[in-house]
Amino acid sequence: YRYRPSAYGHKTPKTNERRMVSRQYLYEYFVVSTCTVILMATYGLAKNMNESRESSKPWYLRDIELGETVLPFSPVTVFICVVSLLFMGGVIGSGSGGSKAKASHILVDEAGKDKLIRLKREIGTDYSMFQEAAKKHSKCPSGKSGGSLGTFGPGMMVPPFDKAVFDKESPVGAAIGPVQTQFGWHLLWIEERKLA
Repeated sequence: YRYRPSAYGHKTPKTNERRMVSRQYLYEYFVVSTCTVILMATYGLAKNMNESRESSKPWYLRDIELGETVLPFSPVTVFICVVSLLFMGGVIGSGSGGSKAKASHILVDEAGKDKLIRLKREIGTDYSMFQEAAKKHSKCPSGKSGGSLGTFGPGMMVPPFDKAVFDKESPVGAAIGPVQTQFGWHLLWIEERKLA
């Protein structure tokens, strides 16, 4: 017999044709199934790898999760940022180690050392006289404002100036100097000083 009628009314193929169809069908099924399994495994592995990589980290190195929201930084990162901000705020806000001073000066050229010695004797502890002398004799632009330099911390001025202002032996509220720098000779007045 060549064809055998099927229950659905169509003719079934011969045995050899059946084998060919079934081999081709099996081959296609195998290829499609294999590709599907590989794609699903790859996606699943990638997803699981990210999850397992994240879960294998200690708690302090994992991303912060707030409900369904994941923040892309860890508790350690937050801690380092907070400590850095506190440290930098302390260092920048209050100067080096918390020391600061408010001072004024009178600047004259190299030949003016004797003039400053004479002015120092005349001024004594009278700040208003110091301001008038700064307006009259100082070569620095700050002379117009009575020689005021404002508030500053250690290291913000040239070293000899810094040393004179932040030396514990230097009196507050009196003329100090003369002090020589690369700009010339200075007569200093420390209005306020806080040493750390």
